[in-house]
Amino acid sequence: PLPSRWANCGLTFSVMSVDPEVDSGNLPLSSYIFAVWNLIIRPPRDRYSRSQLMAAFPWEKFRLTTSQVLIHRTDFELINARGISLVCTLFEPELEGEPASPQRACVVYCHGNGASRLAGFELVPILLPLNIAVACFDFAGSGMSGGEYVSLGYHERADLSSVVEHLRQEGFTNIALWGTSMGAGTALMHAASDPSLAGVVADSPFCDLRQLILEICSGMLRIPSLLINTLLPGVRMAIRRKAIFDMYEVAPLKHVPSCFIPAMFLHGDKDDFVGQAHSQKLLRSYGGEARLVSIEEGTHNSRRPKAILGRAAVFLVRALRWEEHLPSGITEESLTRLSVSGVVAPTQTMRHDLPASWVAADPEIRKLLADKQPWGLALAACELCGTYRRPSRVGSSAALKGCSFTGTVMFPSEGDEIALCWLREKANGPWHVNFAVMSPTMLSLTSVGLEHCGSSASLAGLSSTAVELQAFCRTTLAIHQQHAVSLTLHTDGIVELSVGDLSISEMMPGDGSDEGEVNLWCLSWDRAYNSVAGRACVEVAMKSAPKVPAPAPVLGTLRRAPSDVPLPPEEQLAQTLATLCFRAENTPLEEAERPPTLAAARPLAHRREFYRSNMWVPEATLS
Repeated sequence: PLPSRWANCGLTFSVMSVDPEVDSGNLPLSSYIFAVWNLIIRPPRDRYSRSQLMAAFPWEKFRLTTSQVLIHRTDFELINARGISLVCTLFEPELEGEPASPQRACVVYCHGNGASRLAGFELVPILLPLNIAVACFDFAGSGMSGGEYVSLGYHERADLSSVVEHLRQEGFTNIALWGTSMGAGTALMHAASDPSLAGVVADSPFCDLRQLILEICSGMLRIPSLLINTLLPGVRMAIRRKAIFDMYEVAPLKHVPSCFIPAMFLHGDKDDFVGQAHSQKLLRSYGGEARLVSIEEGTHNSRRPKAILGRAAVFLVRALRWEEHLPSGITEESLTRLSVSGVVAPTQTMRHDLPASWVAADPEIRKLLADKQPWGLALAACELCGTYRRPSRVGSSAALKGCSFTGTVMFPSEGDEIALCWLREKANGPWHVNFAVMSPTMLSLTSVGLEHCGSSASLAGLSSTAVELQAFCRTTLAIHQQHAVSLTLHTDGIVELSVGDLSISEMMPGDGSDEGEVNLWCLSWDRAYNSVAGRACVEVAMKSAPKVPAPAPVLGTLRRAPSDVPLPPEEQLAQTLATLCFRAENTPLEEAERPPTLAAARPLAHRREFYRSNMWVPEATLS
C-alpha cells in the first residue's frame, strides 16, 4: 500500500480513459500511481516453457542453410552480484576446414522491458554466418531469471556486467552490445564504464526515465500537466521502496558523454511510446562516433526490417574489426548485400552430419529396442522431436492396465518442467508417444509419431512422422507447493490433464482403445546444461487408479475453478496501460492473445516450411 498521504488524499481525475471498459472517471490518484509504477518495474513478464525456448533452434549443433558455419548452442546460468540467477543462451560459430583463431567475437543482446532472451534469437541468422557469436540472457526480474522487479537499467547494468565478464573468461576477445528499449539504455550506461567494448547498437533507447514517465502520464494516461508533478513523488517513492533504486538516477543521457566506442542508434519514426527525440538527444550528447538510423513506419514494438538488422550487423563487423575473421565465403559484396537486403549468402556449402546427441543415444536406444523395452521408443521420441531431448526419469516407470493416474507435483523453481510420457504397447508400429508437460507457467499435451525407417538419417532405425501440439494453456502455479495431478485416458481417445484447479483436454493419437498396457514415465529436464548450481528434481508421485466415469470434456479448452472475479479498477487500468505500451502494433490483438505455435510441435510438412523460412535446418534433416 502507498503512504496514507497518497492513498487517502481523496484527489480524483476526470480524464479520457485509456480503455472504454475501464471507468477511470473517478479513480483516485493512488490508482494512477499504481498503474505507472507497475508499468516501470513490474511489466507483463515474458515467461516461456522449455518447449518455447527450444522451438526455434532445438539442437546443440546445427547449420544455417546458406552458411558454412557450424553453430553450437549452450544454455547456462549465472549468478549476478545480488545473488539472483540469470538464464543465458550462447550461440557460437565454428568454421570447419579453416584454422582456429585466438580471436573470438560475440554480440551480447539485451532485451527490452517486458521481453526476454527469446527476442535475441532473431540475430542468429544475421550474425552467426559472419563468424560472430550471439549471447542472449534474461535480466533479473524478466523471463525465466530470478527476481521480482526490473529497474530499466539501474540494476540491469550489473547483470550485463556479469554476462560480459563470463564471456571474457570463456575466451571472447571482441565483445559488442545490442540492446532494445530498456536493454538499449542499459547497454549505453554500461558502455560508459567499459571502454574495452567494441561497439553498441541501441534500438529505441530512452534518454531519461523521469522524462519518459512524464510523457506516459501526459500522452497515454491523459493526466493534466498541472497534476503530473503531484503524481511523480508517489511513483518515485513506490519504486524506491519496492525495487530499491531511485528512478531519477536512471538517465542514459548523463552517461553517453563518457561513451567513446562506436554506436548506432535505431529508432522508429512512428514510436509513440519512446519518441525518436530521445535518440536524437542521446546522439547529440554522445562522446564518440555515432549515427542514427530512422526506421520508416517503425513503432516501439514493431518487427525490424531485415535490411535494418543487416545494416546494424555490418556496422558491428566494422566496430569489431572483424573483416579478417569472416568466413572465406563472405566478401565485401556479401556485406553490401547484407546491408541492403538483410540476407547473408556465402558462396560455399558444407556437408551435414547427424547431431552429436543422436550419435550418443543411438546405441542405448538400439539395445532397449532389442530387449523389447518400451522406454527405447520414448527415448527415441524425445531425441527425434528435439524439444524434449536429454530427459531424466523421475522415479520408476509403470506398466499398468488403469487409465487414470493421480499424484502430486512440486516445482522447486519457475523454470522447472515435468512431463508424464506414455504409450500403449504395440508390436510393429507405428507408435504414438504422448507427453503431458507441466510447469509453473504452462500446461501442454503433445504427440510424437514414430515409425520404422531405413534411412541413414534415422535414429536407431526410427524416424518421426509428426510432432503435434494438441493443447496448450498458460498457467500460474505456485512454486514450493504441492499440486494435485490427474491424468485420464478415455476410451474415445480424449486425454484430460488436471493440475490443481486447472484442466486441459484433447483428442490424442494412439489413445482410442483401452486394450494393452499403458507404459508411463515421469520425465524432467535441467533448466540449463551447464548450471552453476544443482537444482532439486521435481518431486512427483503417481499411482494408478480405477477408471471412473467422467463427463465428456470440451476439447482444447482450459477450465478454471469458478473463483475468478473481475480485477479492481486500478489493476484494470494498469493492465490496459501495459497492453498499450508492450503489444506489438504490427500483430493483431486476436493473434497476440493466441498461444504461441511451437516449431517442434507442427506436422512434418509445416516444420520443413518453418526451417526453410527461418534459414536453418537441423543437421540430420539434410541428405
